Amino acid sequence: MDTRALEKDEILKAHRAAPRMGINTQNSQRMNAMAFLNELSRAVRSSGVSAVDYRAVPLEPSPRDRALWQTCRAWQIVLVPSGKSELFMALELRGDIVIGSNPGSNEGLDVNVSGLDGYGQGVSRRHVLLRPTREKLYLLDLNSTNGTSINGMPATIGRAYTLADGDLFSLGRLHLQLKIARKPEPLT
Repeated sequence: MDTRALEKDEILKAHRAAPRMGINTQNSQRMNAMAFLNELSRAVRSSGVSAVDYRAVPLEPSPRDRALWQTCRAWQIVLVPSGKSELFMALELRGDIVIGSNPGSNEGLDVNVSGLDGYGQGVSRRHVLLRPTREKLYLLDLNSTNGTSINGMPATIGRAYTLADGDLFSLGRLHLQLKIARKPEPLT
């Protein structure tokens, strides 16, 4: 089994821990994504359980990416599906990552959203690429069938778009909100 893509069990890891920490997950569905993450963080800190794990992706960065992140901390982001805040994905970006949906395989994907009904929502097998740099985080549509939009505006294929904290991007009909937990900073 290819472990490069996020599995549904990993996505649900924090959600499963929430009841043990006194968080009502049904109420969390009504909270906005940031409020849920804040409540989860408070509960984690007070429980003595380790903080939310950021999954390092890709597992095997290119030599260029390895050199880039040797001198500074990598981006940490949270992708929150619209209406399903309990299924958030916490990622540490150590290079270019491909997000797509393929229920049969994770090959060629760093983040597989098939567990979020990606295929049924019109997400292509290789839909977008997230490219982290020291200063900015970019999104590029990979010639997807059903298109990509950022904050309601259609993305043009072949153009890099700068993402900011709170941006909403749509892969077909799957809407993901970006929360930036940490921007790159020099290692001390």
